[in-house]
Amino acid sequence: MPRFALGTCRALLLLAIPVAGCARSNDEPVTAVGTVSAASPSPKQVVPAAPPVEPIAVEAKPPDNPLPGQVAVPGQKTAPDKPADVAPVPLLLGPPQKPQAEPPRTELVHKAEKRPDTEDYQDLAAVLANAGFEAKRDWGRHLASYVRFGTKALADKYLEGDRFDKIEVEKRTRDRSEGVFKVRFRMTSLPYRPVVREDIETEGLLAEVALPMRVRGAKPFHTEAAAFGGVLAGMNPSEIDARRFSFLTKDGQLRVFTPAEAAVVKRNDGVLYHPEVANTTLILVLKGKLDDLKDMARNQGGYSVEIDFTELRYSRPQAWGCFRKDAYLDARGDCERVFADFLKDEDAPQPVYFATAIEGDRESKIPEIVQARLKALRVVGNGGKVLGIYLPK
Repeated sequence: MPRFALGTCRALLLLAIPVAGCARSNDEPVTAVGTVSAASPSPKQVVPAAPPVEPIAVEAKPPDNPLPGQVAVPGQKTAPDKPADVAPVPLLLGPPQKPQAEPPRTELVHKAEKRPDTEDYQDLAAVLANAGFEAKRDWGRHLASYVRFGTKALADKYLEGDRFDKIEVEKRTRDRSEGVFKVRFRMTSLPYRPVVREDIETEGLLAEVALPMRVRGAKPFHTEAAAFGGVLAGMNPSEIDARRFSFLTKDGQLRVFTPAEAAVVKRNDGVLYHPEVANTTLILVLKGKLDDLKDMARNQGGYSVEIDFTELRYSRPQAWGCFRKDAYLDARGDCERVFADFLKDEDAPQPVYFATAIEGDRESKIPEIVQARLKALRVVGNGGKVLGIYLPK
């Protein structure tokens, strides 16, 4: 099975769910571990026809979430039979960057100006509702339970039952992962959080889209300029908790610091890290006429994002650790790019990614998370018109 391994001009807050990996006591050091090998490519999957379902739009803001865009995503479990705790997590973007050369982008063709049919996709909100999960509550956590068990009844039986119940559920769901892996899903009416920076006229409007899982494309997003069209000029997958800090000591270990302590370290030019989290927040780069960007920033209710994805699974990523803050900002919040840079220079004294667990070494310390392959993303306006698109070949 394949494995794959950010708000104003001053700061950008967005949400994800922290999981264990870098959170330790102030007195307990964390030591980086060995070499990571690049993940092998996924085998070509045969996509079965999915039964038609009645689309149900995902709520723009779940009632339980105290902040915009928060989703509940499972973290590393303290016990195999108990759900993980969840909490809101902000992300961080750096100061305005220097203007870069505009990459070539594909203009929207006529057939992409309308929202594609849903015949070949299952609407995720409808799937969760049909499986017994409440569509308006904890949909990220419910997604993990759906992937693992299929229905809320089986999930409750496993999580709340005794050992005999667990054995029964494990037998009934033993072959489930392969079937879910092949299904094509769609998430619609996803809200975004606009981030207006001082360089909006040259670098565009940023929009955060918090997802309940970790997503990657067949190729890194930053290498597929031709896959973006319309107002969507690019996007970066971010997976950090910007509220939590670790400091790299002189002996090559990480120590957890409070934000106040981290500010002192920063003033002294110390090396700071942010811990990894399970779910992806996609940072969309929207470019176009200034009046259009202004409307998208001020009137989010008239716009939304939808995604198509497959290869849904509950598994361990390639590694787990912390991202060096300056490297993360230099990459504009692209954690996938930072990790690729780490693979090129794993033995650096101040690595851009500090691995606390990797494949083959402390692998059990890597939490199992929901992951998926992103097949398409659309920025949708009134009437379902597609204004921007990510559609790799």
